[in-house]
Amino acid sequence: ADASEIESLKEDIRSRDDTISKLETKLGDCGLKFSQISSSISQMAQRHDQLVECAAKQNSKIHEATRECEQVKAAYEKRHETLKSAEMEYGSMVEAIESQKVAIHGTAKDLDDWLAFSLCR
Repeated sequence: ADASEIESLKEDIRSRDDTISKLETKLGDCGLKFSQISSSISQMAQRHDQLVECAAKQNSKIHEATRECEQVKAAYEKRHETLKSAEMEYGSMVEAIESQKVAIHGTAKDLDDWLAFSLCR
């Protein structure tokens, strides 16, 4: 090999060394980016876990509130039935009182008639 060939090979080697150096720099940059992305994914996973836990707690509170609402509704329905029963009882009492009034008025009229008849004799 002559001197120009050797010089050309040396230049080729320097060029390849320079390319390798640039690729190593890019590889280092990629490694740093990968590390940042990995850290970001880890943070997102932790946040996801927190949100899932929070959602589970909220869901539990919703179920508890639903149960309380059902209990209140059942108590309301029971009181409503009691009120309806009391209203029916009250209505029956009013009817009985009205019936007694009619009977009393009838008896009073009979007494008036009897007195008028007795006084006329």
